[in-house]
Amino acid sequence: MKDSVHTVVEVCVGLNCALNGSYMLLENIRKHYKIEIGVISDNGIQLLERECGRFCNCSNTVFIDGVAYKNSTFDSIVKYIDAQNIKSYLYN
Repeated sequence: MKDSVHTVVEVCVGLNCALNGSYMLLENIRKHYKIEIGVISDNGIQLLERECGRFCNCSNTVFIDGVAYKNSTFDSIVKYIDAQNIKSYLYN
């Protein structure tokens, strides 16, 4: 994979998302991929906290390369991240 190509994953930690488990989601993603928050990992993922995604009526909003995924679950986000990594690897 090229050094400049990576997937940016931002988990909303605004009040509504935090009350609905976004910090647990963030930690589960971090553990699953064995990455640190804010650092681009060897597998090309950068995990970030996002203060508010402005989708307060949807709990646990996650942005992957700028695209919002509302009402996210751990399983759905892992699928999106893996698909984005495969796409980036194949087409860049």
